[in-house]
Amino acid sequence: MKRNLGMSKKRRKLETGWRDTSKNEFLSQLEAFQPAQELLFPLGRAFGRYRKYLEPASRHPAKMDSGLIGFLVKKYSRTGDVVLDPMAGSGSVGVVAAALGRDAFQIELVRKFYGWMNEAADRLAADYTIGNKGRITNLCADARNTSKLVGQEIADLIIFSPPYCDQNHYSDLSSRLGQLARSKTTGVGKQAAQGKFRFSYSRSKRNIGNLKGEKYLEEMRKVYAESYKALKQEGLATVAVRPLYRKKTVLDLPDLTWRLLKDANFEMVSVYKLMLIRQSFWTRLYEKKHPEVPKIRHEYVLVVRRPREIEDIVHVCVSSRERARLLEWIASTTKGDIE
Repeated sequence: MKRNLGMSKKRRKLETGWRDTSKNEFLSQLEAFQPAQELLFPLGRAFGRYRKYLEPASRHPAKMDSGLIGFLVKKYSRTGDVVLDPMAGSGSVGVVAAALGRDAFQIELVRKFYGWMNEAADRLAADYTIGNKGRITNLCADARNTSKLVGQEIADLIIFSPPYCDQNHYSDLSSRLGQLARSKTTGVGKQAAQGKFRFSYSRSKRNIGNLKGEKYLEEMRKVYAESYKALKQEGLATVAVRPLYRKKTVLDLPDLTWRLLKDANFEMVSVYKLMLIRQSFWTRLYEKKHPEVPKIRHEYVLVVRRPREIEDIVHVCVSSRERARLLEWIASTTKGDIE
């Protein structure tokens, strides 16, 4: 299922023509478990129609597609619901959710990004052309403490895109920075020459985006566990994550992310894959250097649910005496005591 929002066939062919030449496209192992529906949104400036609120955050290193955010908010929540982004970054989730009549909680560790989020929230609040806006609550804190910050079972929907671990293809190309610095033909070259080009989210050791390998996965496991606690029962969480180039291969981060979510007791609902119409300079450079590596052409969006606890289901359906008997039966069945 492809979602083509107003893009003509001719324009789509022109803007994605580079993709047609690649038969070696990477597919996550998730697709063997859960068929993925493809999404396609028109290519435009960062944050699209919400740019006037998020202008300062346009410098953020990893911006989530505002079209995708709007699609998720409209499809998986209702007016008045609470939307949570535990790793907010640019603050785009809160702006889109509030503009669509939802209340938003956003958590961000980096103080500079937190300042951008507050400025965006103030700009949206001052725009009287939008009626029935939701409230935005921003917190400068660690996502590993989410449920302690916002409370348990508070959110109807979680939307976020976690920072990406171990961007090794940047280090593989570190030698190219010297060449770029000497060649002032590109904007990146000028930034490199001036020492302004950086790849990390911040220098803080607490920032999960700076961690690598098993340490990154372990800390993200804590974030998902806290998100589970903050989500209402039968509430939904959506996680946008893309595969990564690493050591001349592709790291299936979407599949690893699903394993972490499953370990946190989430249930799979559906999977989308967002077509990446535009590639970064570094991605194009890496693919040119390593043509044998499968090409990354999609970002995956995992939609998962926090299931209702068995005790609550039983409480609704039966009397207290029958409830006690049923829970005792469930416990013995789990242990294999009933023949």
